[in-house]
This record gives sequence, C-alpha cells and structure tokens, in this order.
Amino acid sequence: MAIRIQEGGTGQTTAPGARIALGLSDAEIIAIAGGGGTFYQPLDSDLTAIAALTTLSYGRGFLVRSDAAASRTYLGLGTMASETATSYQPIDSDLTAIAALTTTSYGRGLLELADASAARTALALGTMATETAANYLTTASADTTYLPLAGGTLTGLLTTNGQIAFPATQNASSDPNTLDDYEEGSWTPGITFGGAAVGVTYASQTGQYTKVGRVGHVGFTRQSNQEQPEPCQPGDWNP
Repeated sequence: MAIRIQEGGTGQTTAPGARIALGLSDAEIIAIAGGGGTFYQPLDSDLTAIAALTTLSYGRGFLVRSDAAASRTYLGLGTMASETATSYQPIDSDLTAIAALTTTSYGRGLLELADASAARTALALGTMATETAANYLTTASADTTYLPLAGGTLTGLLTTNGQIAFPATQNASSDPNTLDDYEEGSWTPGITFGGAAVGVTYASQTGQYTKVGRVGHVGFTRQSNQEQPEPCQPGDWNP
C-alpha cells in the first residue's frame, strides 16, 4: 500500500517509483545502500578484467588521449604509421640485393634503355654482336677441324668461297718452302721477221700465262692471214 507523502511516504508502491519520487541518482542510491558514503561500481566483466591488471602510469595515460593522432604521438610514431601499405614496395630479395650495391650513374642508366638496340649502343657493341655464330668459324671448331697454325700471323692471304687470293704485289719470301706468289693473266703473241712485224696480219692471237712462285707456264694460239708465211728465225717470236 502506498504511504502518502504527508505521512512520510513517497506515494509510490514500488522501489523504483519511490526512488524516482525522491529524486535519487544511481550513485546516491549505491552510496545509501552501501552505507558510510562508500560508492560502488556496478558489476561489469570488462571492468573486472581491467581491475585484475596492475596498471602503470604510462598505460593509464592512453585513457586520457583525445584522439588517434594524440595516441600516435603518445606512442612516438612517425608519419609512416598512418600510411597505406600498398603505397610502398613490398620486401623483395632481388631489390634487397640491389640496395646493397654501390651503383654508378652508367649502371643506373642501363635500366632506362628502351630496347635491345639502345642497349647495344650503350655497350659500344659493333654489328658483329647480332650475327649468328653458326655462320662463322669458331676457335673450338677450328681446333678440331683444321691443323693448328704454329706461330706467325696469317695476313695478306684471303680465302673466299674456296678461293685463295694473293696480294697484287708479291710479298717475296726467302724461305724455299714458302709459296709467296701466284698470278694468272693473258698476253698477245706476235711474230716478227728480222725484228720487224711489217706486213703481218692475224686472224686470231691469244696467249695465257700462269705463274706459281718462281715457275711460269705460258701458252698461246696464233692464226695468220698469210697462206705461206715466211720461215721464222730464232728470236722472231714476240710475246
């Protein structure tokens, strides 16, 4: 039964209603219930867990930070702390190895080349750099296919498609076992009588010679227009 206020009651029939009628706060209710003015925290599992900790002044300092930036400052963090991971290069063993190098301006410049042609130019390579090795005689194949050259330099003797070319001017050798000259050519044979070729005409005159070292081989053909030429004397032939 409700006891009227005039009679010292609250006019309420329930405890909550009576507390509201009396205008009491939760803290005041706890203080009254505990007696002696001691306040109590309502039971909470998180607060119970915190109460079990032996907190320190620095740790409790986080509770009064105003925002995240203040908390980062309190932790002594730099600006990287708030950066996005995708803005930076992930760790890589190759890049780590490069980072350990003392690079040069020339070396770094090679990383900026646009193509293989630019790379060959930067390396000062000649046109031979792009040739196919199979088109050329290598040292290894020469060693297994041909007799070795014992000293000296092979110069002035050119080989092309199975041909051997000697220089236009003989490079004479005193070595009797060295072939130092070869030449082929043509000449015009003629005949004289008493040292003169007066009145001699020819239907054809052809001559060839071959010189190998010191030895020369000469051949010719001649056809005169005269039906009965005069007999020849020694020395009349005029090559």
